[in-house]
Amino acid sequence: MIYSVRGKLLSTTPTYSVVEAGGIGYQIHHSIHTYEALQGKAEVFLHTHFIVREDAQLLFGFFEKVERDVFLLLNSVSGVGPNSARLILSHLKASDVVRVIGAGQSDVLRSVKGIGAKTAERIIVDLKDKITSIETASDSGELPMGSGVDSRLMADALSALEVLGYARASATKAVRKALEQSEITSVDQVIREALKNL
Repeated sequence: MIYSVRGKLLSTTPTYSVVEAGGIGYQIHHSIHTYEALQGKAEVFLHTHFIVREDAQLLFGFFEKVERDVFLLLNSVSGVGPNSARLILSHLKASDVVRVIGAGQSDVLRSVKGIGAKTAERIIVDLKDKITSIETASDSGELPMGSGVDSRLMADALSALEVLGYARASATKAVRKALEQSEITSVDQVIREALKNL
């Protein structure tokens, strides 16, 4: 799994960029919004998601973590592949996708080329409950906790709990409850306390 790439931006187009990291040039597919964010940069950092198929290996990149989170949710819907997810995220910002799905606005999704009525409705039905776990994320991908330490602890604890198989929504509630205890200062403590609430 290629989780992220940091390196020199060799070239960029509206649909993909080439980033050199460790002497290797990675072709990274992305949305229009990420393309716009890369303009004028020599060195870049992208959150990534690596997809291996029978006929291709594709690396998708995202300037903001929240965009990757939304991409992964969209890609989990039957009938919505990575290219459709990228089209949606080129048409709408990640925060707008969260809002549209949460509000059940299938008509907005249908305005994206290639997204028909059935697919739009399926996205709403499948993701309406799941997407709420992303609503608290800002466009920078940071979770809005009171301090930088809390934000880092929460993000790290959430990642660990998701790897353990817990749903993000329930994990978020458990971690927030754990962080209410002011004596907690490490990720391990947060995870242990959160597990008591799951």
